[in-house]
Formats: sequence, C-alpha cells, structure tokens
Amino acid sequence: MWTRAELKKSAKTVLKRSYWESLAAYVITFVIISAASGMVAIIPVINVFGAIAVNLFLSFPIMVGLYSFFIQARMSPPGIKNLFYAFNETRYMKIVAAMAWQYLFIFLWSLLPAVGGAIFTVNIISNTFNGVYFNSLIFDTSTIVFIVLCGVIILAGSVIVMMKSIAYSMVAFILTDNPNINYARALKLSIQMTNGQKWNIFVLTLSFLGWILLSVVTFFIGLLFLMPYIMATYSELYVKLRENAIRTGLCTPQELTPPPAS
Repeated sequence: MWTRAELKKSAKTVLKRSYWESLAAYVITFVIISAASGMVAIIPVINVFGAIAVNLFLSFPIMVGLYSFFIQARMSPPGIKNLFYAFNETRYMKIVAAMAWQYLFIFLWSLLPAVGGAIFTVNIISNTFNGVYFNSLIFDTSTIVFIVLCGVIILAGSVIVMMKSIAYSMVAFILTDNPNINYARALKLSIQMTNGQKWNIFVLTLSFLGWILLSVVTFFIGLLFLMPYIMATYSELYVKLRENAIRTGLCTPQELTPPPAS
C-alpha cells in the first residue's frame, strides 16, 4: 500500500517548495508550547494542574494546527494562520475533547508498565528499610521469579503502549479533515486506519533515528531542522491511510473532507 521510500520522496517534493515556511511553523509551535509550559513550571502550586491545562487547551489544539499546516502544504502554499486552525469557535472544544480522549487512553495504557515498575520499586524500598540491600540479596527462586515477572510486565506494557500510541496517532490528522467528528469515532477510525500497519509505521519512525542521534552533536538544534521532514513524511502517511480507509469502506469521502479554509 505504501513504502517508506515513497512517503519520504513525496515529503521531499512538498518541502522543496515550502521548507522554510514549514520550519518557521514548527519553530513557532515549539516556542509557544515551550513558553507556556515554562511559565506554568515556575509556579509550583499550580504546576501539575497548570501543565494539564496547557496541554489540553493550548498544546493539543496548536499541534492539530501544525498537522493542518503540513496537510495544506501538500496542495498549496500554507500560511502561518493554519497553526491556529483549531482556535475557531465552531471547532475548538470539539478538537480539545477528541485530543483529550486520545491521550486519556494512552495514559491509561501507560499504567501497565508503570505497575511493574512500581511493584519493583516498592519491593526494593521495602527491603532497604528492612536492612536487606539489593546488592546483598540472595537470588533464590522466588527472587528471580519476582524480578522476571516485573521485567515482563514492564516490557510487555511498554510494547502495548507503543502499539496503542501508533493506533491512535491519526486522530490529530483526522481532525484536520473533520474537526466536527465525534471524539470516539475519531479514535475508532484511527485504530482502523492503522490496523495491520503498526509494524510498518514503527519501522518508519525508526528510520529517522539516525538523524535524531546526529542532532545530539548540535545539542538537538539540528532536530528543529529535521522536524519539517518528519512531519511532512507523516502527513504523506496519513494521506495514504485515508485513501485506503475510503477505498475499503471504513469511512466515506464526505467524512474526511477538509473543511473550507477560514
């Protein structure tokens, strides 16, 4: 249905005519989210609730706007105003609700590896307070079974979280086509669109790892210049998955028709 080479070639074609605009859009998004998060972080009393509010009412909507920017770039020169696509009285709360629903499910799935880590940590702390230190434990059968069990829970849980994150990853793109879609429908459609494609999408993500590691040399400044390429590639992925969803009857063309520019 699609290949990594095909997606990246299409992304490069789009960026040939809109790279600097795309870079500016990503930098603006990064600065807005970072500034808002930083302001919240310096007020300890509202730190946790403030961070949730920033993500829910600012970060999530503006990220949908960034996806809208890259989808628009495929068809015509995009504008910075696309970043604020979600901030419209007819779509804002619907987009917030859909994105909140997506990340709520990711959070709930993330509790799986957290449980394994918590059990292991509590056991270590308990042994420490009882005068039994980890480096002096006698690794009998029960201890080995406990460590293996915790490891399996953490590893299996992490894999599940990764797969679920991929399954829900098209929600933001779907919202750029239909901001009025029911939040449960957006999640279900994303799951259906990525069904059978999770491994390929995971490998696509891994294909950027080398470039990301190289950005360490520039203290991750180079990552800013790489992100337009990554975003453009995932936009191409969404278009392919959307075409397949329409072709196979998972949705109608009308359900994923981009709204008029505003």
